[in-house]
Amino acid sequence: MNASKNRFRLSTIVGLSTGLALCSVSWAQAPVFMRVNLNGSVGVQNPGPVGQWIPARGGQYDAHAGAYTGFLGFGPTEARHTPAQPAALANFFPTRHVDEPLFTIITPGQPAVRITRPGVRARPTPVGTPYVTAAKVFNGIQNTTGVANAALPLDLMTASAETRVGFSTRVRRGRTEQYIDARGTVGTTSPTFRVPFVSAQAGNLIRDPMHFQDVPLGSIVSGIFDLDPADFNVAITDASATAASYTEVGLNLPNLSDSIGRSMQDNPLAFKLSIAFDSSGQVGVDFQHNPMVSIVDPSSGSPISDPDTTITALILNSIIATQTADGWQYSLPQTGNPLELFQYQIATDSTLDNLFVDYGAASMIEVVPTPGAGALFATGLALIIRRRRRD
Repeated sequence: MNASKNRFRLSTIVGLSTGLALCSVSWAQAPVFMRVNLNGSVGVQNPGPVGQWIPARGGQYDAHAGAYTGFLGFGPTEARHTPAQPAALANFFPTRHVDEPLFTIITPGQPAVRITRPGVRARPTPVGTPYVTAAKVFNGIQNTTGVANAALPLDLMTASAETRVGFSTRVRRGRTEQYIDARGTVGTTSPTFRVPFVSAQAGNLIRDPMHFQDVPLGSIVSGIFDLDPADFNVAITDASATAASYTEVGLNLPNLSDSIGRSMQDNPLAFKLSIAFDSSGQVGVDFQHNPMVSIVDPSSGSPISDPDTTITALILNSIIATQTADGWQYSLPQTGNPLELFQYQIATDSTLDNLFVDYGAASMIEVVPTPGAGALFATGLALIIRRRRRD
């Protein structure tokens, strides 16, 4: 009997040692954080010599923040929605990672390299689920989704997400525009040591169909997008963490092709932009525009040659990657002014009672388990269970 107990104790020690071998200490652990805000505008100008700007209507929008932490695939999820959604979407996580095979890394003095980095997309709403949108409030950051928090016991891992969005009408370079200021913040934290099969996600999503009425044939739809250096902050201090943001604009123009895909509102895309960051100091950017849409320099109005490559290089060459004692910090030069990326333009090919310019933005941080840690832990538990059954 004692021999049997001793064998069980020995097998328990061996099994736990096998399963927890990777759980001892994972140093250099600090918060993982991202705030990347791509602010955008859109204006619609009547054709003809007068060229009056058509005012934007109110319209509807929705915004979401979600946080998740997991232990061997199980854990709490929390979601915040503006406006509040039905009970069926109480834990609806707003974003998901997808593999983007065409991210570009540009290193000064070296050839550009194409790499695979995670992208971010909106998670499809479950089919048949009721869905609610809210009326926009203009001229202020007054639409706060709230903070979503999810934490494992003993603070093994916490995740949080917040989404804020503001709508305003502004005049810029003689343009009367509807302007959206999206402020999404996501982050994760864990103790100085991290259990390697604990995972976390934090993500947010904003969808805004900008609305214009009674748009004549030949009107010019255009918008300017910029990055705000004061609201651009990414810190990755976990070797298994990645961060990514995604922005798109779609248009309900009847003859616009869907050559680069369709928007979250199911209209052809004018452009889409993904930016990703990893734990080794690399930044991935993928900008794609619809060939039927003109991409021009916002300051001069001149067409940009090879827009996909040029905009990608502009973003990559502007981001500063700084290695710190804990990991990597990503920022933009603090010039005091937004970094204007591009202006898109397209003429309407018919008279439209309602023109919708679909703005969509998502961001997400993901901390994944150390490769093989879960399998190793499960193997250890299996050894314990099998040995106990024998004894």
